[in-house]
Amino acid sequence: MRKKSNIPAEGAQAPRLKKKELQERVLKFLEKESKQAFNYKQIAFAIDAMHPANRMDIITLLDELTAADLIQEVALAMARALSVDAIADTIHGHPTLGEAVQQAARML
Repeated sequence: MRKKSNIPAEGAQAPRLKKKELQERVLKFLEKESKQAFNYKQIAFAIDAMHPANRMDIITLLDELTAADLIQEVALAMARALSVDAIADTIHGHPTLGEAVQQAARML
């Protein structure tokens, strides 16, 4: 008995996932594999989202995650009424998970 492959047959196109399902798969994958950097193609293959539109959606999602990291930093600073000097003296984890994935995706 042959093992099923995630790669569609020649000439066939993988089905497109809905954005909500795609987002859930990407986030679950990144959470599970948090110690390693991946590019968008590797993520697409790992979560079985090989449709070309899904790849573009993954890139968009990675950009959104990076923006969320920045928004979180600013929101915390505003909530704590921190001065510019206090923000500058704070140790920030770098790269964040979102930045690491985005950098990996841009290397291709």
